[in-house]
Amino acid sequence: MFSCGTEAMDWISNNCERCAKYNRESAADTECEFSNKLGMGFFGEAPTPEEGAAYNCNGDPKTKCSQLIALSA
Repeated sequence: MFSCGTEAMDWISNNCERCAKYNRESAADTECEFSNKLGMGFFGEAPTPEEGAAYNCNGDPKTKCSQLIALSA
């Protein structure tokens, strides 16, 4: 999906870490299935483009997740 791990980390930083469904303390407890799949990508089990499509993730780390729920201030 991403051309390198840095791009995946950029997506996580730009989207997951700004989302109310993301658990900073434990990625395993994160409510977002796609975020979990991105994390597993670092171990060779990256999400497919089809899985990313539901989140507006096309491999470009600058795109915004369509399911992001912004953190409240």
